[in-house]
Amino acid sequence: MRCVRGWLVQDAESGGFLAPDGEGGVVLVRMLASAVPFEHEEAAQEAVVDHLDGCGVVVPVWMPESDGFACES
Repeated sequence: MRCVRGWLVQDAESGGFLAPDGEGGVVLVRMLASAVPFEHEEAAQEAVVDHLDGCGVVVPVWMPESDGFACES
């Protein structure tokens, strides 16, 4: 299975993660499983500034390119 890199954005104060709200914006979610990785690191950094007033952490993650649970070669 092929994996691709993504970037999660975590609020440094609440510990929540950013996820799309379905209307073009973002919301904070508590569960890591509900977090949605950004495709580009620059977009994740911009989200920290725009939505978390610069008080967030960008976490690199590897995720399956297609549906699946593990990244294997």
